[in-house]
Amino acid sequence: MVTESEILAVCPVPIVSVKNDLGLLYANGAAASLFDLDMDSLDQANLLNLLPGLRQLDRASFGSPDGTWLLHGAARDRLQVEAQSSRGTFQVEVDVMALQQEGQDVTVVVLHDMTALNGSLANILRAHRELEEFNRVAIGRELRMVALKEEINDLLAELGRTPRYIDDD
Repeated sequence: MVTESEILAVCPVPIVSVKNDLGLLYANGAAASLFDLDMDSLDQANLLNLLPGLRQLDRASFGSPDGTWLLHGAARDRLQVEAQSSRGTFQVEVDVMALQQEGQDVTVVVLHDMTALNGSLANILRAHRELEEFNRVAIGRELRMVALKEEINDLLAELGRTPRYIDDD
């Protein structure tokens, strides 16, 4: 029979479970990779050290600074907070859920690295600005071409000749 830990160990998404004091009970390999830590170091970590952005939340509105506080804060909104690794700080989105394990409340935290998404969003916005500029230039050019065709047709009419450009409308 496959255990929950074995299933989580092969999950490609970073997952940690924390006690009420926000000490880690479990972390999978994807979480170790995300934080650039070996499993032993990660097992000794505290969620507030890994996610210093959680300290910015208004704890007074959530209650005591423990797993319950985290659960209520994250359940209220999808949290995007600052995370810390040996490579520096980066943004993660945090999904939180509560579980009971052997009669103990456990908070499970699923982490989504926002670095790639934010980079993709920046690329999309840059491409959108370039497309808007191209569109402005192309439409301006097309309007100028229409005006020139009308001017040529007017000049041909003054000379008594047939218009060269026929209006397609």
